[in-house]
Formats: sequence, structure tokens, C-alpha cells
Amino acid sequence: MEAFDVVGLVETWMQEDEWKEGENLLPKVFKWKKQWAKREKERGRASGGILMGVRDSINEVTRANREGREGALGTIIKSGQVELDIWCIYINGNMNEILGWIAETTGGANGDRKVIIGGDWNARTGIMGNPYIDEWGDQVVRESKDKVVNLGGLTPNA
Repeated sequence: MEAFDVVGLVETWMQEDEWKEGENLLPKVFKWKKQWAKREKERGRASGGILMGVRDSINEVTRANREGREGALGTIIKSGQVELDIWCIYINGNMNEILGWIAETTGGANGDRKVIIGGDWNARTGIMGNPYIDEWGDQVVRESKDKVVNLGGLTPNA
């Protein structure tokens, strides 16, 4: 992790009261931005949560509106004359909302900086399957139990 200048961790399941313990496990070379996981019900675990670390030596341009949307955490860094608008997102059935909000926040295609978006897109592929190679070298196709396909599971031309 320390080889990178900016890191994003999603689905941390970390709530605010767990931060002190979690902070001790993370590299000290980063300033950490946090979006806490939320508990939907009184019982059970919290879901979501994002941590974004920016290396202390990086020139970070702070803007308050980079933390205003659940499921998206961003920062702007400057390298020479270039500004990078970097986002870590957690998509949970709300991709169009989050990407629309990021487009508004960054100025969209007319913005004056490069935009980088990474994170967990939670593509739902339903019965289309998701082929992967298992630990024994065999190709296995994993299907969703609920058979739902969202835009993350389709190609733009499908």
C-alpha cells in the first residue's frame, strides 16, 4: 500500500467508534479521509464505508464538497501544473446518482482537471455468469443467486 500516493479502501464496514483501533493498522504516511459505514438496522453489521489515504508529501488541494455524498469520497491533488480530481466510490445500486453528482461536482466534461474514479462498482451479472480461474487453475462460472443484471454487468453496446 505504501508504494502508492493515493489509496482507496471500500466496504470497510468501519464505523466511527472503531476508527482508533483501525487507524493503528494503517500506514502512517497517509492522511486519511473517512466515510463511515452505516448500520441499516439495530442488529447486524454496518455496510459500506470508504477510507481514502493521501500521502503526506502530496500537495492536496482541499475542497469541502468532496465529502458530501454517501458512496463517494474525493480529493484534488496537484502535481506540477496538473490537477487530478481523484474519487473512490462504492456503488450499491445507485451508480447513476453517484456519477451524476461527481459530474456536477467536478464540472463534467468542461472541467479544468483530469478526473480519476476507482472503487467498488458492484456489477450485477445475474445468470450471465462471471468466469474466473480458481486456485486449482480451473475455470469456474459464478452466477448471482438473485439473477439481477444491472448496467455494471452489461457492456455499453449490449
